[in-house]
Amino acid sequence: MLLLAVLPACGAEPKAGGTATESATTGEPDPGTEPSPDPEPEPERSSSGAVFIGTHWNVERLTLGGVTAPPLGSAWITFDGRGHAEGSLGCHRFRADAEVDGERVRIGRVRVSEEVAPAATVASSLSEGGEQTCNHLRTTFEKYMKTLLRGDLRADLGPSGEMVFLVNSSKDGFQLQRGRPAPLIGTRWTVETLIAGDTQFLTTDVAPDIAEVHVVFGKDGTVHGNLGCNDFEAKAEIDEKTMKFSDAAITTDHTCDDRSKAVEADLLDEFHKDADYSMGHDQVSVVTDSGTPLMSGGFMAKTGDKVRAKKEGERK
Repeated sequence: MLLLAVLPACGAEPKAGGTATESATTGEPDPGTEPSPDPEPEPERSSSGAVFIGTHWNVERLTLGGVTAPPLGSAWITFDGRGHAEGSLGCHRFRADAEVDGERVRIGRVRVSEEVAPAATVASSLSEGGEQTCNHLRTTFEKYMKTLLRGDLRADLGPSGEMVFLVNSSKDGFQLQRGRPAPLIGTRWTVETLIAGDTQFLTTDVAPDIAEVHVVFGKDGTVHGNLGCNDFEAKAEIDEKTMKFSDAAITTDHTCDDRSKAVEADLLDEFHKDADYSMGHDQVSVVTDSGTPLMSGGFMAKTGDKVRAKKEGERK
């Protein structure tokens, strides 16, 4: 893949003793890393923390030991207000005892299922016994999720009601984004994560100056969008679990930096292949060559509205 050729220059591989930012690009936070000297300001508190009960919340990021890490596509949580919470740790489903009292949330025993969550299946592989297992990035992320899902947390509802911050006494915790179901067809999907073998990379880590990468699947059996530099279109035969792409072509002729062009070329190649896909609450994962994990490619995308809300939250 052309993508792999540009990764070393982009800092995708963390260095020993790296900064919190470097660790975050890998999705593998290190609890021993020193906190950033310039932490983000604490979000505005709300007196109505219980408003988030009954809503599907996606984990946008977690902070542990001063390191902020993005999720890996399928971590979410919901509270029923009757003493229970459930969701996905990033690979496996879980249930937990969870008491909500105003802004206070007490997490009790967490029970992890052997079931791989639907949105994580395309990033998993088969074990020797024929069972689905998740790659090491997802299992590492799960470990940190379980570390934070314990004891007393405080819920701060963001001003817009679209975000909730769950933090413990050490200021470690989760930033949650309200999930909104989106149909596969007709939705503008913003590609944030690239898949290369058993590794995942943010598009902006590979190509910092890349334009927004997005795709739209049409009712007429086509897919179109922008690959970070130029527009493209292709044919797409879609059934319940698979996509068959063909006739992919660039339809504009813009000049872009080398890294953006490398991402574009790599993604265009994926739209000449067959792929497996799965849907999350407001995200889609598309993986090609899934039968050969080290050779697999593809992307994970979120709805455009969700991405815009996320960026607004980061600016506050």
